[in-house]
Amino acid sequence: MQTNSAVDDRSGLRERQLAWFTVGIPTLGTILAVVLALYNGIGVLELGLLASMYLLTALGVEVGLHRFFSHHAFKAGPGVTAFFATSGSMAAQGPVLFWAATHRQHHAFTDMLGDPHSPCVKEKSLWGQIKGWELW
Repeated sequence: MQTNSAVDDRSGLRERQLAWFTVGIPTLGTILAVVLALYNGIGVLELGLLASMYLLTALGVEVGLHRFFSHHAFKAGPGVTAFFATSGSMAAQGPVLFWAATHRQHHAFTDMLGDPHSPCVKEKSLWGQIKGWELW
């Protein structure tokens, strides 16, 4: 019986490719922003946008993805739910359901086999641990 490899792939290859894309595009944007800032300078508008976007995405991750979607710490209506989903997604940390599921798995298996945030369990070498913290 033949199976569709895209459907049956449980290696996480697609997720890792998406993670590289999600990290790569903002990295290129940051490099471009630095180059443009060196040529055009940084004004009050740029600093204001930086601060407001930082606060917006931090709120989306800390309150939205973490407290609201992962821990169900409070209830909210559809407008607030959409705001938290959007502002959390703007932080480029992956889809809301993936973030919440991974965070719950982290709490269930903290520093043990199965903890997605603990490269110490998966990798024995120093380089493997550094790579794991930066990419996965």
